[in-house]
Amino acid sequence: MDHNDLNYLHEQAREEREGFPLCRCSNCAPDEAKILKAQMKEMNLSNFDSILDQTLLPGQIPDEEPKKKTTRSRRPKPKKLSLLMQKLSSTLVSSFNKFFADVYGKPRSFLPQQIFGSTEANAIATNFDKVKNKSDIAKLIGGEALEGKLDMLDASIENFKQGDDYQAYLKETKTNGPCRIAIKCYYNFTTERPSPANRIGAIKLKSSRTTTSKNASDQTKTKRKPSCGE
Repeated sequence: MDHNDLNYLHEQAREEREGFPLCRCSNCAPDEAKILKAQMKEMNLSNFDSILDQTLLPGQIPDEEPKKKTTRSRRPKPKKLSLLMQKLSSTLVSSFNKFFADVYGKPRSFLPQQIFGSTEANAIATNFDKVKNKSDIAKLIGGEALEGKLDMLDASIENFKQGDDYQAYLKETKTNGPCRIAIKCYYNFTTERPSPANRIGAIKLKSSRTTTSKNASDQTKTKRKPSCGE
C-alpha cells in the first residue's frame, strides 16, 4: 500500500482524530511485522503481548533460516505374486468370508473385507516362506481383530500346503532345482512376453549360429586327408 495515497492519508487522519489506537498492521508497521513473523515459533499465550509490544532496535530482525528440502522416500514396489501364491491369497480370502458368515450369520454394518481382504492375504502370500505359525500371521496382518481368525487362517494355510498344487510345486522343485523352477515360473506366471524386436533379434542370432555351424562343417570336409590313390 502506498503511504502517500490520498485515501490512505485521509483514513490515517480520521483514525487519529477519532482516537483510534495506533495501527500496527504489516502495511503501517512493516519492520515490526518482520520481527513478529520471525518470532512466531517462540510465541505462546504468556509472551504474546510482550513480543507484540516490543520496540524495534537496529539489528533486531533475525535472519530467516533457509527452508530445508524434504525428500520423500519411495515406497518399494509390491512384489509380484506367482500364480501359486495368487491362488493362496484367493483361498485365504474365501476361507475368511466363510468364517465370517459362520460367526455373524446375517450381514452386519461392516463387511468381511474390512477385517481381512486382499491386502492382508497378499501380505501372507508374499511372505509365505516366513510364515511358520500363528504369531507370524499376526505380525503380517496386524493382529487378531476377530476371535478365532488366526486359528482359521493357520488351518487354511496348512490345508493349502497339503493340496495338490503346492505338493506338485515341491516335487518339481526337488526334481529340477530352484534355478530351473524360477525360470519356468517367470515365463509361466508373468504376463510379460518378449517384444517383437527381441523376438527378431533371437531369430537373427539363431540364424547366425546355424550359418556359422554350416560353414565350419564345410571347411572340415574341404580339409580332409587325401586317400592313398590320390
